[in-house]
This record gives sequence, C-alpha cells and structure tokens, in this order.
Amino acid sequence: MIISAGITHLWPEIFRATRRELRRALANYHRIEASTTFQEGERMLAMLGMRCEGHLKKFNHRGEDSSLWAITR
Repeated sequence: MIISAGITHLWPEIFRATRRELRRALANYHRIEASTTFQEGERMLAMLGMRCEGHLKKFNHRGEDSSLWAITR
C-alpha cells in the first residue's frame, strides 16, 4: 500500500482498513514491514502499532531518506 501526503483527507478510512487487514495478516505472518519518507506516515505507522527500526539514507528510488517500521506477533 502506498500512502501519499496529498491524500490526508482519506487517511481515517485508509487507517481503519489497514488496521483490520494487519490483524488478519498477522494470523499468517510473524512480521510485516513498512517504510515511509514523511512525518505523517511515521505517525500513522505508530498508530497502527508498528515500531521504528531505523532510518535509512537515500533508501528509495528517488534517493530520499526513509524510516523502516515493523510489527510482529
């Protein structure tokens, strides 16, 4: 899933659907990872119960710094 800074008005709906699917997915997987390049994305991942595992320099295809997040059961 890609969350963009330009669609913040849709975040409540996206959040609810993502939280629901994360719970389902953790029944089959022991770890789910995500990365983000902006502060609002970090806030959303934290609200989903994910924990920041580190910051990566020039991580994505545009050369932007990113933070790596994960949730485990």
